[in-house]
Amino acid sequence: FKNCSSLKTIKLPEKVTSTGNYTFYGCSVIESVELPDSLLTIGTELFNGCTSLKEFTSGASVTEIPMRTFYNCTSLKTVKLSSSLKSISEYAFYNCSQLQSIVIPERIETIKSYAFYGCYLLGDIYYEGNNVEWQLLTKASGWDYSVGSKTENGTYEVHFIKGYETKGNCGENLTWEFF
Repeated sequence: FKNCSSLKTIKLPEKVTSTGNYTFYGCSVIESVELPDSLLTIGTELFNGCTSLKEFTSGASVTEIPMRTFYNCTSLKTVKLSSSLKSISEYAFYNCSQLQSIVIPERIETIKSYAFYGCYLLGDIYYEGNNVEWQLLTKASGWDYSVGSKTENGTYEVHFIKGYETKGNCGENLTWEFF
């Protein structure tokens, strides 16, 4: 389907477990995508240049967003990632200049360099874990370069779905927890 200029909607059947690299590369009129829960792996640069794609929800079993998956998807506004996701690769959302919010699952382990480069309007990152888990997550240098720089307040905010978690002791008989 590479560079197909008439493909507007993608709905892959439940039996599909993987896509090849560049499968929908340059399909500039794709607006919506429905991936099955059976999908385990998606190819590199799967939606690169799909400039009309507005929202994306990955199948439940996808474990990685490969390099340049959404490169130059300049209309993409919202993304909901699989709860099985473990890694967001380099330049995965490069120049998704209209991206405003993304939900990142608790199981994620790594966000690689420049994953969200050029996501100037990305003001809200919803992380399904808590603040401690977010701090322990491996985030490569530059993962958030320019993120949120053109939002109303000029930055982005990470919202913790599970809230904040801190624990501590104060003296011999006092313990506190805040969740």
